[in-house]
Amino acid sequence: MQKYLGSFTIHNYLVIGFLAILVISIGLISNNVSKVRDNRSLAASITVKLPANGPGFFNGVSGQFPNSGSHWDKVDESISDDDTTYIRSSSAGSKETFTHKPLSIPTGSTISSVAVYVMWRVESQTSDNMSVILAKSSANLKLGDVPGIYTSYVDSAQSFTTNPFTGGAWTVADVNALQIGVSLPVGGRATQVYLRVSYTPPPPPATPPSGGKTSGGGSSDGGSSGGNISGSGNTGVFNPSSFTGTKTDPNILNSLKITLSIPYLLGEFALPVKIGSFSSTLNIIPGKSEYELDVKGAKFPLGKDLTVEIGGNKVLTKKIKVKTKAPKQPAKFGSLYLGDTDLDDKVDQNDLDRFIEDIGNQSEFSDVNADGEVNSLDWAILLVNFGKTGSK
Repeated sequence: MQKYLGSFTIHNYLVIGFLAILVISIGLISNNVSKVRDNRSLAASITVKLPANGPGFFNGVSGQFPNSGSHWDKVDESISDDDTTYIRSSSAGSKETFTHKPLSIPTGSTISSVAVYVMWRVESQTSDNMSVILAKSSANLKLGDVPGIYTSYVDSAQSFTTNPFTGGAWTVADVNALQIGVSLPVGGRATQVYLRVSYTPPPPPATPPSGGKTSGGGSSDGGSSGGNISGSGNTGVFNPSSFTGTKTDPNILNSLKITLSIPYLLGEFALPVKIGSFSSTLNIIPGKSEYELDVKGAKFPLGKDLTVEIGGNKVLTKKIKVKTKAPKQPAKFGSLYLGDTDLDDKVDQNDLDRFIEDIGNQSEFSDVNADGEVNSLDWAILLVNFGKTGSK
């Protein structure tokens, strides 16, 4: 259970302490920009947000505002709207659960954590708890309790690195079978409920060789229809028409030659890329500015105007227009900015509050620079980029 540090005094002492070391922190960032983590599996993690999208096992919370539509559409926003829409309990311990947007990730990915988040408050302080609910069935629940003392909206979470119902590693099917929700005290309000899943995608497949020596000691003629490839235990005829690993199709966009920079990044991580319905990731390496993204599978015709979006996984999104003039097309993004820990495409007070919540338990959500630690370096980046917004 992630504990929210709601105390005004604790919060402000921490802020003052971190501000005091800001200058030192920025100096440390400058001196460590070339540092690359040896443990790359954590740095490559991608986090996705899955909002509530339908009713669940429990519907015991009686009230909602506005008083029309369904309860789930009062808590499904991607950015909390506080008292604009919410559900409200008139009796202690009222439970409400919801289905959520399905998880869809590349085959072979490893899910590292699943967390339920609830944005909530009480109208007046009470001795009753609010509970964050993760449910497999109406009889199989995991509840994380939070004292009912917060009269302003706070974000509370319950996080699991393994499936608490089976004890095993998370699977996509496990996640999609879950329901998420809240148990509220009298006068408790919930305005946002969502699931947050972190996963590491599989490494990209190796590109097949286009010619030269093979691993089995044979050779290829590099493209003639009669050339032979010999391998360990088999021999076959190399047919260029069926070999697509490195072949360029002159009629479509084959790849984007992307240039970008991410100031203060210290570790590798996977950066999502979207072009319409096509999506992929770039493995970002500190100090590296040029990347090539294979997009042949999307079959974008030449002469087409594309909107290419890069961002997510703690990076503010950036969109650029690209005209596909050649099979290999440049795409220059310039600088991208870290700090969007809550995936709302801006660096704001919510990200600072989450950092203060996460530093005690070293939650990966606030490891902004991907160095494997939540510390003053991450705090300094949040302050440097505070107020910046993405392109969504």
